[in-house]
This record gives sequence, structure tokens and C-alpha cells, in this order.
Amino acid sequence: MNELVLEEHRQERYLETLSHYAEMADRRSIEMEDEIHLCRMMKTLSLIPRKDGNQWCVLYGANLQEGIAGFGDTPISAMRAFRRELVQG
Repeated sequence: MNELVLEEHRQERYLETLSHYAEMADRRSIEMEDEIHLCRMMKTLSLIPRKDGNQWCVLYGANLQEGIAGFGDTPISAMRAFRRELVQG
């Protein structure tokens, strides 16, 4: 009887582990879709993230005063910040 309980416990742990990795894969899939969407938007608007000091910048327009900009520690975070600014505009 003790072996049966142990086997059930192993099966539960195995299912928990599988569920955990499935959730991680789902989250990464959603992140990848977001990154693809951001890259398509950047391509459509002909924007390229550029290094500005210690951060990355995406700028749409002639300058920071007249345009829309997003800054971040990585190109993707700058693109996300740009999208927020564009939507809030």
C-alpha cells in the first residue's frame, strides 16, 4: 500500500512539473507574439531603435520635442515604451 501512495505522489509531481513547463511555454509564446507585433510596427513605420547614452531610443519624428519617443534598457523595452507613448498620444 505504501508503494501505491508513493507512486500516486510521483504522478502528481510529474503532472505539476508538466503543467509548470506548459505555463512557461504559453507565457513565452505570448511574449514572442508581442515582440513580432512590435517588430512589424517598427518596420511599417521605418523605425530603428538606436543607442542614446546608456539607453535605447525609438523616435518617430524630427526630434524629441515634436515627435514620439520611447526609451528603455533594451531595444524591445524601448519599442514597448514607444508603443505606450503612441497609444496614449
